[in-house]
Amino acid sequence: MGHLIANRVEDATITLVGILALLSILLDWEHGELLIGLLFWLSLLVTYGSRVEIEKGKVVLRWGWPLKFLRVELNPEDIVEIVNLDAAKEVSLLKYWKTSLFFSLLWATVGLVGLIKRPSEAFIWLNWIYWGIAPLVSIAFPPSKKLEASAFALLLSIAVALWARTLGLESYPLFLLFALVFVVSLYVEPFKESRMAIVTDRGTYIVSSPFEREIEDLIEGLKEVYTGGLGATS
Repeated sequence: MGHLIANRVEDATITLVGILALLSILLDWEHGELLIGLLFWLSLLVTYGSRVEIEKGKVVLRWGWPLKFLRVELNPEDIVEIVNLDAAKEVSLLKYWKTSLFFSLLWATVGLVGLIKRPSEAFIWLNWIYWGIAPLVSIAFPPSKKLEASAFALLLSIAVALWARTLGLESYPLFLLFALVFVVSLYVEPFKESRMAIVTDRGTYIVSSPFEREIEDLIEGLKEVYTGGLGATS
């Protein structure tokens, strides 16, 4: 019933990767890039969200791959709000995931500092900048603002591509290709993700699924739990 894409575990991991990358550049760690690379790929396994399940009147959230070694159980009284982000056309994901702005700033800062300290690795640092800011396309703009989101993705890609070209990078067209990917993900149905937010006293959990019906079923199950029903089992 949907997969977790935003949670405290992921927030902490993204922050740690960014801070270590920044320290590696500033302190000129000899093996800093290797450490960050290993941490980044390890973080993908740690923060991999498993299916959200409803068991015995509780919402169960699990993380980790291949073993689900992190687990959180939410009781009905823990849930403050359940939001279908697809149905709420004027509501952006940013309302429930404000820390994403900090992540964008942190990763863009890593890229800028890297360009200053190690200009020979410009392509790597431009990617830090680009992928630090680019996710805001799907986070900061509500579903009703597809045109504005597409324009943002295009302008960002053109700006970084021109930046790369002025630095003499022959790979600059890649950033224009990235813009196409973002626009397609906004408009082409098979690439769109349905999302919902589970707001609790412990924090907000964002759940995503390529199937709109799956999110709708999960919301119905959560409503049963929230109102004291037995819920559903997945």
